[in-house]
Amino acid sequence: MTSRATFGDLSRLAASQLDQAISPPAPVSKRNLAKARAVSGWVPARRPGGQPPARPAAHPSRAGSGLDAAVTSLTAGRDLLHTHFAIGRDGARAARSGWAPVITSAPITRALLLELGQWARTAARHGAGLASSGPPILRGTEEQRRMLNAACQWLWILDATVAEAHRHDPVSPPTPNCCTPSR
Repeated sequence: MTSRATFGDLSRLAASQLDQAISPPAPVSKRNLAKARAVSGWVPARRPGGQPPARPAAHPSRAGSGLDAAVTSLTAGRDLLHTHFAIGRDGARAARSGWAPVITSAPITRALLLELGQWARTAARHGAGLASSGPPILRGTEEQRRMLNAACQWLWILDATVAEAHRHDPVSPPTPNCCTPSR
């Protein structure tokens, strides 16, 4: 990040946190397998032939903390964008900086929505996997799984809606003066 955080910095951080939250665990050496099992709470299930799986599954708390971190980064990014606006006496939103017209421009808005749709798809896919995988004790209660599935359905709807809008009006490359604030 630069000395002053930008929305792009926070967006890239959120994308990285989301990727880390959903990535499968790295292979564990035999030397560290016992330690990894202890940390993750993994109990080896036996395969035919008596061999345990090669590595432990991702621990839901690791995934949850990564998703929480991504949400925190995105919230900070939203809050940062809101600093470019103020609420006037009439209750209407007014520009506070030269970046306000850029932030609200159609190309930037469409590009941001496209990115949010992609994050929603990734999070929904991961959430659905968490709700239906792992040992029963790690999956949570039936009510928690139902709530997670419901959240995933709304994320799928967001993704589908954004994808459909993108098909009708694709994000175009910015024009040369698109992303320069007016003075």
